[in-house]
Amino acid sequence: MTAASLKQSILIVDDNEQSRYVISRSLRQADYEIWEAYTGREALELAKRKPSLIILDVKLPDINGFDVCRQLKKNPVTSFIPVLQTSATFVRSADRIQGLDEGADAYLALPIEPAEVVATVKSLIRMRKAEAEAINLAIQWEATFDAINDGICLVDDAGVVVRCNRGLAALLGKPVADIVGRPFTDPSSGAILDAVIYERFKRSFRREVIENKIGDRWFRITLDPVMQRDEGWGAVCVVCNITDQKSHEHLISGQKDILERAASGAPISQLLSALVTLIESQAPGCTVQVLMVEDGKLKVGASSRLLDEYNAALADVPYDAKRYSAFCDAAASGDVISTTDIRGDPRWGIEWKKNTEKFGLKACVCAPIWSPDKTILGTFILYFHERRKPDPSQLNLLEVSTRQAELVIDRIRSEMALNEANRTLEKKVAERTALLTETTSQLESFCYTISHDLRAPLRTQQAFAGILLENYGPQLDEEGRGHLQRIVKAAGRLDRLVSDLLAYSRISRSELRFEPIAWEGIVREMPVLFQEEIKDKGANVSIGTIESPVWGHFLSLETVITNLFGNALKFVSPGVAPRIKIWTERGAGAIRLSVQDNGIGIAIEHHERIFGVFQRLHTFDEYPGTGIGLAIVRKAVERMNGRLGLSSEPGRGSVFWVELPSF
Repeated sequence: MTAASLKQSILIVDDNEQSRYVISRSLRQADYEIWEAYTGREALELAKRKPSLIILDVKLPDINGFDVCRQLKKNPVTSFIPVLQTSATFVRSADRIQGLDEGADAYLALPIEPAEVVATVKSLIRMRKAEAEAINLAIQWEATFDAINDGICLVDDAGVVVRCNRGLAALLGKPVADIVGRPFTDPSSGAILDAVIYERFKRSFRREVIENKIGDRWFRITLDPVMQRDEGWGAVCVVCNITDQKSHEHLISGQKDILERAASGAPISQLLSALVTLIESQAPGCTVQVLMVEDGKLKVGASSRLLDEYNAALADVPYDAKRYSAFCDAAASGDVISTTDIRGDPRWGIEWKKNTEKFGLKACVCAPIWSPDKTILGTFILYFHERRKPDPSQLNLLEVSTRQAELVIDRIRSEMALNEANRTLEKKVAERTALLTETTSQLESFCYTISHDLRAPLRTQQAFAGILLENYGPQLDEEGRGHLQRIVKAAGRLDRLVSDLLAYSRISRSELRFEPIAWEGIVREMPVLFQEEIKDKGANVSIGTIESPVWGHFLSLETVITNLFGNALKFVSPGVAPRIKIWTERGAGAIRLSVQDNGIGIAIEHHERIFGVFQRLHTFDEYPGTGIGLAIVRKAVERMNGRLGLSSEPGRGSVFWVELPSF
């Protein structure tokens, strides 16, 4: 054999001579033998010589590359050849999907680096080589396949079994001679494969995996295509008994369903009954019972197959009763207890032995059910109708079931405790709500008293002091007139204080009806409202752009702006003319209004303090006021779901800002 004959051959199919040259040059440098075809028909003819790989362009002058690929994969002689589809035109995702669906092993969009083409070719050839070796090993299985527990057979194109191993004969319960030479779909040979499925497999010539239930057993059948002596083709069929796996899946699914029902609040009795039914389906021939411990006694939690008469005998049995039964011992000791012969077991009382014998219960295994805090909740029992030990699978099933019962019981009891706690909480909330309502009512009465009963005599005092000062002032000396003036001022100050307290109370507890507000009108009303003070102080007021509307409460917003504007006029150094600037800025979902002044400023350590009730940084004589204005501002802004802040330094003025949701 010459060195040239050992080279792997690549068939390049492309009507573009330049493209063929670029790809073939790179592959020749990688030591591949190159065949070239100009049309799809040439490619189909050359493919019969079985190249190692075909690089197939989609756009060809006669047959498009998709159809060529489909014909190659449909022909048993060429179906095993890897096909690398390429195109500079069909590069959409849908084109790639179509190419791969038609049977291409890979799809590359041109232009592409030659090195990537070479790497892809090497990868596809490696993959095909591995597949070929696997198929050859399957064909040469004669020496070893009889040792495999799973059923294995070779089926020809007609579906007839050519050979099978002992594992298949054991699964089907028939001699090898009754299986070989007969169609695998023939019921007389113990068929577990449907003829329709096999015909579908022959058309696709691709792996098929089927799961079938025959009687009470489940099988997984895997069909893999193989070539036989280059003539026709058949399949390697592997049959696995997956009954245990399906049983486990059924168990997992049932347990999940029980937990979901527990989460939805189903009663404990229903959940335990469902668990008992599930376990009895997993352990044929066993009878399952769940006993609960309540008030120190055993109660039947669930039992599907036991008669009511048997269950009734358990009524009010102390769970730690001595020489009564194994399930009492399991509940009392917290240990798993197995009884291979109830009649001869000294742990069972005579009367109870008669009871179990009456209902055909010969042996059992009992496991305690624990709570998370290690309190005995009950016991889980598997009864057998013959004298025997439980096998490992049954013990494992009992352990899993016991844990499930623990989860279910603990979940339901926790929910019951939570519901009771919720009811208690709701009761307390109702009581506190009633108390709060009563307190609010009392507060409203108190505010009414302040507003009417306290302010009325205060105003009377202020009025009469004023009359005295006006009518009898000339008859008093300077000291007497000074006393009266202080009375009038103090009464007025107290009246303003009461008025501000009432305003704070109203804003804190009143129901606010929100609406879109064009606050430009409120802002431009401020110079009118404070015109006398502005004139007296020689103040300069500048109002910039005012964005609107905002979402808020009109009276509350008017109170906020009035307080901020008034403070800007008030808190300036003696002899300094106030300069006030007001403007807005629109942000994400909000509008911010800023009020800037050239006042005395506020030290940073007092920025939070000034928004408290009765918080003053200066004496009344320096700057009159009640010390409640900014507290009212903060409360109003909070009630309107807004934000409030400031930036200020002593001697450099302040900027107070209010931010409310935009509408």
